[in-house]
Amino acid sequence: MKYKYTIFKLLFVFIATVCNEALAENDKGEDKQEKKNDIKIDPETLTLSIYDDSNGESGALVSQEKPKYSLKIGGWVKLNAIYDFNGIGPNPYPGFMPVEIPTDPTENAMNRSFHMNINQTRIWVDSYLESKTFGTIKFYLEGDFLRTTNNNLRLRHAFIEVNEKLIIGQTWSTFSDGEALPLNVEFEGPASLYADWGPQIRYSDKINDRFSYQVALETPTANITRLDSLVTEDPSKLNARPKSQFPNVVGKLRYSHKRGFIHLSGIMKDLRYYDIKGEVQNDIAWGAQLSGALNVAKNTKVYFQGIYGKGIASGISGFYYFNYDATPNIQKTNLEALTAMGGYFALEHRWSPKVFSNIMYSVQRIDERELLEDNDYYMGHYFAVNTFYNPIERFEIGFEYNYGIRLDADMSQGDANRIQTSVRYFF
Repeated sequence: MKYKYTIFKLLFVFIATVCNEALAENDKGEDKQEKKNDIKIDPETLTLSIYDDSNGESGALVSQEKPKYSLKIGGWVKLNAIYDFNGIGPNPYPGFMPVEIPTDPTENAMNRSFHMNINQTRIWVDSYLESKTFGTIKFYLEGDFLRTTNNNLRLRHAFIEVNEKLIIGQTWSTFSDGEALPLNVEFEGPASLYADWGPQIRYSDKINDRFSYQVALETPTANITRLDSLVTEDPSKLNARPKSQFPNVVGKLRYSHKRGFIHLSGIMKDLRYYDIKGEVQNDIAWGAQLSGALNVAKNTKVYFQGIYGKGIASGISGFYYFNYDATPNIQKTNLEALTAMGGYFALEHRWSPKVFSNIMYSVQRIDERELLEDNDYYMGHYFAVNTFYNPIERFEIGFEYNYGIRLDADMSQGDANRIQTSVRYFF
């Protein structure tokens, strides 16, 4: 059902008028020949409505039929309430990460706390235009308030998509797979999840009804640990700096089936730095990932992922806070990319149209334990079980239990237990 909003409509009428006048002014400088604007927004035919689509998204929709144009504004407000029994201490961040678990027994036992936050609150703008020249043009902008000081807005996604094939801007890495991710109450999800994003140019297309592919050039990342241990004994004199000369090259192959999909992804990137003598130390990083989601029975779905590679740890959720892409090898006096591996498996079951549950397990680790120091994070185990309930439209309540184990290079370990609940309203 559509509702007219006079004030909002007047605002969009004003914006559309200004845009059309700017386009008309631009045409005056063209050669003296008849030319019509490919895209024209007619203020008189704009309508404003509230919408809910089949994907569960909702928001305010401004649209026009001829030429087809729409502007969606939506998001959600989410409150998290967290109680840590041990392990992860007072932390306003709503993620549960094994890397944050202390291995010192005294510190671990003292970390019992309760806190709440709204940092996962999110807002987005989604716009579509039908152009005779370029086809469907999509603009998407999204932000939240995580990992910022004073609850400032953080940019997550900002990109333009042409004909569902070409993406230019910032979004999830093509190596990531959000489609194969089970729903969590806590923010981070499985410890082996590859959750990197950044500026990129991506092209997608179909091979046939079952197979499709994506290829991309993405902003390079190089996170190298303990550079000073190789170039100088005095960190104050450290001049070494990570530097990449080439973009990351990423590809993904998709197989679609009536029961779900499977993705096979690959990535290559350049790892290098200039040492204190100005000499280049470098290594090639690469990774492979198999992921997907399949309906295995009525109302039951499985999610899975396996990841392996050298120099890709900085994109894996469990290694976010460590520069584990590479480290100097003192014996060989060169840069060595570290091997990261992991995976997760999750089972989702829908008990009714309004209630569903997930159970999941994930593990990730670094292979070259001998290159790490004794108290360096080496391996993590992650377990979660949750239930979500949608009592009314646009309203969601979630409850989750998390358990994690951290192991350091010297095989000392610590564990953590958490219960977390959330209330989310979609607008």
